[in-house]
Amino acid sequence: MLLVAAALAHYTAARVAIYALSRADGADPGRRAVGQWLPIAATAIGAILLKQPEMAVSVILGTSVASLALLPGLIVLASANEALPSNPRAWPFILPAALLPLMAGFSGHLGWGHAVAMLLLGAMVLMVWLHDRQDASVPSTSIGTSRSGLVIVGIALAIGGAYLAVKATVAASNETRLFSPALVASIILNPLLMMPTIGTASTLAQNGHTGRALSAMVGTALLNLCLLLPIAILLHVGLQSADKLKAIQTTRDLLNQLSAAALPYPMAAWRIDNVLLVVLGFAAIPVAMGRWAISRLDGVLLALGFLAYLIATAFAVLWGHLPS
Repeated sequence: MLLVAAALAHYTAARVAIYALSRADGADPGRRAVGQWLPIAATAIGAILLKQPEMAVSVILGTSVASLALLPGLIVLASANEALPSNPRAWPFILPAALLPLMAGFSGHLGWGHAVAMLLLGAMVLMVWLHDRQDASVPSTSIGTSRSGLVIVGIALAIGGAYLAVKATVAASNETRLFSPALVASIILNPLLMMPTIGTASTLAQNGHTGRALSAMVGTALLNLCLLLPIAILLHVGLQSADKLKAIQTTRDLLNQLSAAALPYPMAAWRIDNVLLVVLGFAAIPVAMGRWAISRLDGVLLALGFLAYLIATAFAVLWGHLPS
């Protein structure tokens, strides 16, 4: 029941935020991406605050995979034509955004230095995204007072849904005694977090704005990897180090403490989610260059690939091939 309540809160939060922030024709995929991202961000940050750091990483990477595989597949299937993206210059940044945590994962942890590198990459992505928007001559729209209130409502609903989602995921993990909260999040929670986007993105595709819907999904994945993941890392490091600052006397002690408080990186997320993100990052490059228009067959393969990803994640942990 908690999970159902969380799903309803997140669904309402995302729909309200998308309505308040974006245009009906999808001409501002960046704002639409933010609306889609709010429930994900609230859940990941809530997991950190409720001392479930591995669940936070699972949510961030899992919803990124869904944003680049499941949702694009469904969007293209809802469209009548092959799709090329709007904001194409930002698409190639998926690859470096996925490679940074992949390289960091060899240590089994994500530290503050990795977070700084991800934020710097995010700053470059933002500049390219805004430049793309100017080239496309997208009219700037301001958020009125009434819509600002809706954004606040959406944020409040996302926070409430995040609390319920984390509690429900931990409870489900404790009851099964087999699946960790991170795995429960991967299989159940992450698809639920993406459900609000299916309807709005499919509607855009049916109205002939498939490229804009796809770019909004890429924007959500980039927000996850270049903003939310470093925020989660720094928040975890800060919370773990807060009660030990009084004992720190030198800069070396501080650096050692910050390194020791790094965010744990679940092995399953590194070996499956992160590797799959790298593969999708490579695939995004020819799409961004206009050399590969995503067809309906590609959409079917993307959706089936996401289903295979869920099954592989579950069986890898269940059979003991990866630590949970």
